Amino acid sequence: MTNWIFVPYYDHGARPYGTWYAANMTTFNGWTQNHYREYDVAFVNVWNNADTLGHTVGGEGLRTSGSIPQAVLGVTALGYPAEAPYDGQRQYYCLSSATLDTSYNTLGMPCPLNGGSSGGPWLQNYDNATGLGYAVGINESTSGSTLYSSPFTSAVSNLYSLVQDDVYS
Repeated sequence: MTNWIFVPYYDHGARPYGTWYAANMTTFNGWTQNHYREYDVAFVNVWNNADTLGHTVGGEGLRTSGSIPQAVLGVTALGYPAEAPYDGQRQYYCLSSATLDTSYNTLGMPCPLNGGSSGGPWLQNYDNATGLGYAVGINESTSGSTLYSSPFTSAVSNLYSLVQDDVYS
């Protein structure tokens, strides 16, 4: 990846919290070399602006499990869908529970978000007033009106531990 940026709360060109440029990206070899769905996750450290990203917009907690659960209750999926009827310029969400799809060993939830939503978070215990919750997965793919994610396992927690204290000024 090159020229990667993060624009918190982007909405039709508005950038209320600025633009944050990637300093370092870390993911699993199991994803980059073999495309194993359970490793479809990356952590991005960004260059600081006037302050750190966490101090500017907050951050989510990370919730992992040792194995793939049968269900995850109360999931809020966020994304910027870009296929009709959406235009990729506004964030949308779905709120539902996710259940195990044994054909791909992933979780699926009813949600109409489509292409462009990939990489958006799956949050549990999300509070819209504070914008906080616990990341449990990401938008991986869609099929019809179902959105899929591999749940975060302890491998994701271990990778996060390796990069969480990297600070770029």
